[in-house]
Amino acid sequence: MTTASRYRKIRSRRATRLGAYSASITYTDTEPYALCHYVRVLTQDKSNHTIMNENDEAIKCFLESTIQLKKEDRLRAVLQKEIRSLEKQKRLTPFQKEISDETIFDDFDIPYKYEEDKRVERYARYYDSIPGDITVDIYRVLYANEKPIFSLLVNTVIFKNTQSYTLSDSYIYTKSQLDAICDITKTKFLVDKKILTKEEALYILMRCRLDSINDLRSLYRSMTSASRDITAKTAQMVNMNERELSRLLRSDKNLKTYDFILTDGDYNSALNECIENQSIEPYFSDVLKPFDCGNAYDLDSFSVSQDSTELCLDLLNGKNPKSLCRQIGKQIFIFKNEAEGDNKRVDVLGKLACLLTMEQKDSIFIVDEADSLLRTMDASFFGLVPSKNKGAVNKMLENSKAKAIYIINHQKLIDESTRRRFTFSVKFESMSVSMLRSIARSKLEPLKLADKTKDDLLDMLDKRRLTGASVENLVKAIEGMAGKSDAEILKKAGIVVKENSLLLDGKQKMRQKVTAQYDPAVLNASMDPQKIVGMVQNAAKFAEKHKDTENGVRMLFYGLSGTGKTELARYISETLGKPLLLKRASDILGCYVGENEENIRAAFEEAERTDSILLFDEADTFFSDRNKAVRNWERSMVNEFLTQMEEFSGILICTTNLRKIMDPAMQRRFHILVEFKPMKFDGIKKMTDKYFPDFHLSRKEIEELEDMESVTPGDFGALASRIRFMNPDDIDSAYILEELKKMQAEKKQHWEEEESGVKRKIGFGA
Repeated sequence: MTTASRYRKIRSRRATRLGAYSASITYTDTEPYALCHYVRVLTQDKSNHTIMNENDEAIKCFLESTIQLKKEDRLRAVLQKEIRSLEKQKRLTPFQKEISDETIFDDFDIPYKYEEDKRVERYARYYDSIPGDITVDIYRVLYANEKPIFSLLVNTVIFKNTQSYTLSDSYIYTKSQLDAICDITKTKFLVDKKILTKEEALYILMRCRLDSINDLRSLYRSMTSASRDITAKTAQMVNMNERELSRLLRSDKNLKTYDFILTDGDYNSALNECIENQSIEPYFSDVLKPFDCGNAYDLDSFSVSQDSTELCLDLLNGKNPKSLCRQIGKQIFIFKNEAEGDNKRVDVLGKLACLLTMEQKDSIFIVDEADSLLRTMDASFFGLVPSKNKGAVNKMLENSKAKAIYIINHQKLIDESTRRRFTFSVKFESMSVSMLRSIARSKLEPLKLADKTKDDLLDMLDKRRLTGASVENLVKAIEGMAGKSDAEILKKAGIVVKENSLLLDGKQKMRQKVTAQYDPAVLNASMDPQKIVGMVQNAAKFAEKHKDTENGVRMLFYGLSGTGKTELARYISETLGKPLLLKRASDILGCYVGENEENIRAAFEEAERTDSILLFDEADTFFSDRNKAVRNWERSMVNEFLTQMEEFSGILICTTNLRKIMDPAMQRRFHILVEFKPMKFDGIKKMTDKYFPDFHLSRKEIEELEDMESVTPGDFGALASRIRFMNPDDIDSAYILEELKKMQAEKKQHWEEEESGVKRKIGFGA
């Protein structure tokens, strides 16, 4: 293969590639002036060799613009004048050989005219839309000149209106040329929507054009890394000074707030489709979806006051979010927050900020799972600190013109300055048992199940910690069991409900009822349990008659572990027909400042709302003596507990093993204080007869247990659970007695170690 043939193949491949680029460019009448203006600025001081070898698309752009502006004759004249000058300088030498197949520009079918043409042909690129003589001459001029002349060529041909054809670097645009360069027809829709200013729209149009022409984009990126040089050239391209451009590109201005220009300065090419279609809608295509509210729950299905619901309706009209929107009748859109990592989060935040800046009277946007978007605090070694997106989030909320509903699960990482920018907020409490049951009944009604089976399913839901979504998951599971018997459906439904409850809370719902063996008479309490129940019942009746007065009942049960404190709370709950809401230290104590107080307040509010008996188990965690506190949060937690218990109008029961460490002010606030002590003879006998009816302990043996002064009701349940796995032949009354004694010995040792401050070893050597 000859050298010429090899270069022809290279040129052919290159021409195909260039044609693919140009196919995506749509020119307006004024666009050629703008493109040539960009080319002139970008190629200043670029060597001719670089232009031909690396940025030949700039040549194509210039030539196509010349033809569109009908200035090809002027271009020919300028090129011919420059070629004559190069001939005089002997930079171009007339060709002396005989013309043959090897001495022509093969792609153009133009014979060599100069000795240098053989090397010129290696650079020359074939363009279908450009006359061959013009293409060959421009490459001759670029090849033969030592000085950078391409930007001068563009300036002289496109922007000079004089009859002179001499290359010139001086430029003063006419008004019509300047208007063409600054024409924002393609991005005017962004101005009309009040998304961008005219200056910002011009800048975006420039970046879009550069992004659409590959080699111009490469040329733009290849500019010197010196920030001032980049800023200066870019400012010149959009007819601004550097200060104006720098202000336009600040992080708090529109271009970066909406992520049209990314944090690293790159252009967001997602705008190209918007500009081509003259609509901003494609920018939101991956995050915004219409939503059908037809299946939303009724408004009265939520634990939200009617006043709050009505206020939400008023605000959304302009005079549970999905249910509100269904009632209003406006067009609803779900904004999908599918952020993964900080960079993706910023991209989604920018799109949301842009969306909300446009006023749309007939639409409402629901931003679901908005916790990550609205996060304006980050956890650090020193505690919570403002996040880098705090300013952007706050600005988005301040500038929002659209009606939007944000749904979050937690607000701990949302700064107070962000929270106060919301027009209105509603806290959704857990659905009450009655609400969940009502929802479940409506969902189960269409299923082809026996009424008894439906009732069993409802009872099953009552026993777990579930949500409205849990009910829907159960119904979907049952629908997938078509053809199975009701008994099998109940069995598998039980598994679904149990696992969903564990997934939500990590634990099953607390046992509400006492065990079958429970008998309050076995307790050794400082007050008769039946008398306690009677006092609580009287207090409930008093509360009904005197609703405007203090009507809460506060009880403290204290004593050794296992003496029946929690079980008596269950007994009171069952007797009064009220649900029991149990809170332990793990439910209250958090890792953030103020979280403990918030959780205490939420517990009291939940009990008030659901009319539950509130039980704080091992409550000494929450009300240790403030005089002995070593941390500020310990004092503030006690203060919050005191405030809440005084304002609580329901039944509060606190249990503790350590009354001695309680804050004195806390003890004074309880109406009923009951001490639970180890069991007496009669109680021990009743418990042995209930748990171990097949074995008989003598009076002497029961007295031995009583003398140990540590036997509690919990001992019998623990032992009964242990021996049920044993071989029955290994169990007798002597074994029962011996195991109960061992339990008491272990307790005594533990108490002695606690009194003396001895800490047990942990591990294999313990």
